[in-house]
Amino acid sequence: MKLPIIEAGGIIDIDYTGSQVLQQAITDLRTKGITVALARLSNRRAQVQAGRSGLIEAIGAAHVFMSDEEAVRKLGPNQHYGAHPLQG
Repeated sequence: MKLPIIEAGGIIDIDYTGSQVLQQAITDLRTKGITVALARLSNRRAQVQAGRSGLIEAIGAAHVFMSDEEAVRKLGPNQHYGAHPLQG
């Protein structure tokens, strides 16, 4: 199983073009049966921009996590779905 995790701890700004590129990549990966997760998007401004740009919707709120470890625990091969997504 492949589980790419976008580690967003250092992201402080998400522009429209960057969001669109990520959304297209997520769509492409999903068509191949690959789940994508987003972790550590802790900057409030980046959270708002990710929501407004459609990035959170593209990933799915249930695939947004506080840590990489939580993403693997919830979505990895031994998954326990019913994730506690990052609320912002």
